[in-house]
Amino acid sequence: MLARAKAAGEDPAAEAERLRAECLARVAAAKLRVKTVDVRETDVDAEIDSTPPDTLVPPRLGHYEIVDLLGQGGMGVVYAAFDERLGRNVAIKVLHGHKWDATGRRRERLLREAQAMARVSHPNLATVHEVGVTGDQLYVAMEFISGPTLERWLVTEDRSWHAVADVFRQIAEGLSALHEAGLVHRDIKPSNVIVGDDGWVKVLDLGLVGVDGGEFVSLEDSASDWSSSLSQVDQLLTKTGDRIGTPAYMSPEQFSGERLTPASDIFSFSVALYEALHGVHPFMAETLEELRDNVVSGRIAPPFIAGDVPARLTVLAKQGLALHPQRRPASMEDIANILGEDPTRVRRRVLRAVGGATALGLAVVAGVFAAGGLDAGERACEGSEAIISATWGPEQSLAVRDAVDSTGLSYAEPLGERIIRALDGYAGAWAKAHRQVCLDHAQGRHSEQLLDARMACLDRRRQAFAGAVELLTAADREVVDHAGEIVAELPRLDACDDLTSPSVRAYIPDTLLAAAPLDTHARAVARDLEAQLDHAELLARAGRIDDALERSASVAEVAESMGLDESLARALLCEARVRMAVSLDREATARLLSRARVLSTRGPYPLLAAEAVSRQMYLRGLRSGASEVVMEDAELADAWIDQAGGSPEVEALLLNNLGAVHLAGGRRAEARTALQASLELKSELLGTTHLELAPTLANLSLLTEDPDAREQLHARLVAIHHHHLGPEHPQSIDAEVFAAVLVEDPARSADLLAELCPRLEALGARVSAGECNFEKGRRDFARRADGSARLAFEAALEGLPAEDSRRELARAYLVVVGAPGDADRLGVDEDARARILAASSQAWWALNQRAELLLLDGTKSLKAGDLERAEAELEAALADLQRIRDIAQPMDHERLLALTRSALARALALRSDADVERAKALRDTATTYFMRWPNTYALALIELHDI
Repeated sequence: MLARAKAAGEDPAAEAERLRAECLARVAAAKLRVKTVDVRETDVDAEIDSTPPDTLVPPRLGHYEIVDLLGQGGMGVVYAAFDERLGRNVAIKVLHGHKWDATGRRRERLLREAQAMARVSHPNLATVHEVGVTGDQLYVAMEFISGPTLERWLVTEDRSWHAVADVFRQIAEGLSALHEAGLVHRDIKPSNVIVGDDGWVKVLDLGLVGVDGGEFVSLEDSASDWSSSLSQVDQLLTKTGDRIGTPAYMSPEQFSGERLTPASDIFSFSVALYEALHGVHPFMAETLEELRDNVVSGRIAPPFIAGDVPARLTVLAKQGLALHPQRRPASMEDIANILGEDPTRVRRRVLRAVGGATALGLAVVAGVFAAGGLDAGERACEGSEAIISATWGPEQSLAVRDAVDSTGLSYAEPLGERIIRALDGYAGAWAKAHRQVCLDHAQGRHSEQLLDARMACLDRRRQAFAGAVELLTAADREVVDHAGEIVAELPRLDACDDLTSPSVRAYIPDTLLAAAPLDTHARAVARDLEAQLDHAELLARAGRIDDALERSASVAEVAESMGLDESLARALLCEARVRMAVSLDREATARLLSRARVLSTRGPYPLLAAEAVSRQMYLRGLRSGASEVVMEDAELADAWIDQAGGSPEVEALLLNNLGAVHLAGGRRAEARTALQASLELKSELLGTTHLELAPTLANLSLLTEDPDAREQLHARLVAIHHHHLGPEHPQSIDAEVFAAVLVEDPARSADLLAELCPRLEALGARVSAGECNFEKGRRDFARRADGSARLAFEAALEGLPAEDSRRELARAYLVVVGAPGDADRLGVDEDARARILAASSQAWWALNQRAELLLLDGTKSLKAGDLERAEAELEAALADLQRIRDIAQPMDHERLLALTRSALARALALRSDADVERAKALRDTATTYFMRWPNTYALALIELHDI
């Protein structure tokens, strides 16, 4: 400036004096702004610095004339100064030597980093003019910016979300340039940003940046600066309310002393963004320790300010607050792009392009609209891949592969490949869906509210996806065993396309739905609780039942304390679902469902009510099998679904449960109709190869008497498991075992099981192997292969859980086919026997099991020569079997019936007062069954021949 003044013939001295006066005026204005800042702007570093401040203003620093003290903090003092050499106003930060140069090493590092920073130039970064050392003092000279700090700017008046987004876009663009230069700021906070009077936003304190990947400062390095002052920090945190100074913006990496990367700046930036949008610090705390706990545990405070902040901005801020760096947005450039999006402006550009073509006629207009809309929309809607890549990319893929392989399971490698392919597919589909939602809005297909609702719907799915990825990257054997279910049950993305679906309607403001609105805080809490329940469901699918129950119970407690009935009903249903999946405490589950039903009915929350009733119907129906109870519940659930406007998911659940209860009650035709309808709905909703179809296919096969049709259902069942899990996964082998059990020929069935059971044993699938061996033993017993039966039942006892009633049946079989002394060795579980024998008022399958035990007791008595006892036990077994003849599963029932008739015929024939005619009648009916497979039942036929 002085050189230009001289060239223009002006007096340089006069020009210098004018510049000094301008500097003093600007400094005075800046100091006035500082004096009016309220206590919430206080910097914790400044407050806790117990070293005497550098309050004396030096007359000059090199060629800088010091004009006045602007402020000071824990790390340095800032002066307003005049650069006599270049004739410009500057701000100079002089770093405290007592804090940063105790060893001499830090000053050298800061000097190197500040010099590197001086080479970075961007309109949104405060320009560093010079870095130097004079005497023992390190200083950084920066451009002098007139304007309030961002902290002050936010509190002087209400700011629209548009204005906030624009300010933070500029911050993100400046930090993006910083990161591209290989630098990390490390101290992003509102007091380190100036909103210039000229509209430009500048990031300050660039002299404190660190070189990415280089030396870093941890809490441990500066523990002496902190620990002695914790009590003062605690007082400040309490005093300043929801703006709590520098520690409030620290990333989890900073709290734990890890190496800092650009992701740390993204976290700090996101703290400030969330606070600016929602009027509350995301990790509100009253002490430093509480703050640290909230940050590292990811407990985000709900928004305080009610307003029209778009969901996509809240989603962006929350993404940046992810605990793990790899789950945050990939770069500041991506963040800046999202903050700069204005779908409304894009749509106006598209409409203007269309308007320019009206003279060419309606057909041409339509063509231009399509072309212009596609081009503009595509430009505005880029970046979806970048968003999901923060959750799933090469790094996560490798981590999942390593975690699966590390289990050492024989099927780990092919399973890992299947899981990664599935996750790749989901990530790609999410990016495509996200981009399409943006395009739909950009091209005017739906409103801002629907954009936000669909984006929130997709973000919930992104969070669920991230949770699954996180679980799989640290998977142990239990998680790997359930990995196929974890991936297959990821929430449907196409639900976010249906504007009438509950998945989208849940995010539309209550005022648009004419429902009783929740206040903003309650709505935010409810959303958070919903995400926690999603995670509880994920934990349950991963086999971590205790963790899932604990999470759902915790959500229920919070929801109840806040009077959030809908969230409470959801939590109760979640816990009930988890318990039902593993058959835990039916009475407790019934109580959960009953309470959820009351809350949902009172709401009313019709879909929740329909689910509660459907699950209650299942529990009650399996116990009693009463058709009148079933139909009352089914009609009520159907009415709730209608009231909600329909829901294919809940309707499929209702039909599946209705079919299962009809099956348990022996109403086979009704069961088949309901299950077939459920299968069709699920297939339409999820596709024909989804893992969720497997239980319905299995139930339908139990109702199919045509062997060819049953075999087709089994082939589909096995193919679905192979597709998702591979042929060597225990669940795939379980599906093959299920199919083998329903092969009518006992010899062929036993041969198939003889191949499958050892495969399960080799995989360590203890329970499944026990179930497989139990079924093999039953078939060996039926064909008089006593040696094979004995081995099978011994193996069954090794695997079946202690509470499984089949253990007592296995013991009973072993007593019949075993060696002398087996009865004493095996003992008797009297409680288990009593439970089986008390089945008179229960469903057909319970009576079928009682008849089986009585058959074995009668066979044992027959072998012991106690004919009277044998006859009584076998007559009781026959009575039970005849009682359920028309409602039981035919294949199993017919085999037991033939075995019982055969044993009773022999018992009657051996008595001195034999009822020969009845014995022959029983012999003939048993023979008719055995002759269907004469080679298999050759020994049984020989025994009957002599009667």
